[in-house]
Amino acid sequence: MSMRGLYEKLLISFLFITAFILLYSGPALAKYPQNYLSAKLGAKVTTKAKLTGPFQPNALLSDGPISRGRFAFAPADQQQVFTVDLGQSRTFDRIQLGTSGNPASVIIEVSSQSPEGPYQKVFELRDPVFFQILSLPLTKARWILK
Repeated sequence: MSMRGLYEKLLISFLFITAFILLYSGPALAKYPQNYLSAKLGAKVTTKAKLTGPFQPNALLSDGPISRGRFAFAPADQQQVFTVDLGQSRTFDRIQLGTSGNPASVIIEVSSQSPEGPYQKVFELRDPVFFQILSLPLTKARWILK
């Protein structure tokens, strides 16, 4: 199979994540939520998993309102997990998330203590669709584990 065919198959068959964190900086309808997945605000994305193609985890970072970056996990027997460090503790109530392939579920966990945890599960979604806004309980954390 050609690299292009493998690449296209992986994008269809395996989970890729396009995520960014939105935070209200005022009343719910007063302002557009702030994107805190920004390198200028100190955010970083890391994963211990192998990725496919030229992808890097920090491709998800965006200084604009919407992240256009993505990455794809390599087809290997591995946990498909990544950690978002928001740079400081933030309060948020939603995450915009994109997936590809057919993941059985998406679990969002958060920590305020360290990137190693402890983590608390704040959201679980079965059979996610390509793009959705996940409404969370009002959450304060620095690290987000997906």
